[in-house]
Amino acid sequence: MIQIKRNLIFSLEKRKKEGQVITKNVPIRLRINYVGTRLDIQTGYRIDVEKWNKEKEQVKNGSFNKLSQSASSINSRILELKVAIQDFFQEHESRNTIPTKNQIRLVAKSLNGKGKRKINIKTSEELSFF
Repeated sequence: MIQIKRNLIFSLEKRKKEGQVITKNVPIRLRINYVGTRLDIQTGYRIDVEKWNKEKEQVKNGSFNKLSQSASSINSRILELKVAIQDFFQEHESRNTIPTKNQIRLVAKSLNGKGKRKINIKTSEELSFF
């Protein structure tokens, strides 16, 4: 069993509009660093900068975003995404394989809907021309 060194970081995107840093309704992203690879995944949520806790990598308690989504619902979805990605990496560690960026994106995309969905990712040996 191999050990895949990885780092998952939730943060706000740093964007500028007309030279000014945007602080309202900023997208929350997940950055994954593993085996010399960097991958950014959009969580599908946005929040104001002052409502984001950098240290805890989550929305501050009692906050709401522009769409009236609560901090608890956003934070639970962020945690769900983190757990799914960690589980996916552990599955690959047990198979002695390293996941591709596209496989990780598929895992994240499967959680973007309302509710958990399990997807089946085929390995290169299982894929055929037909």
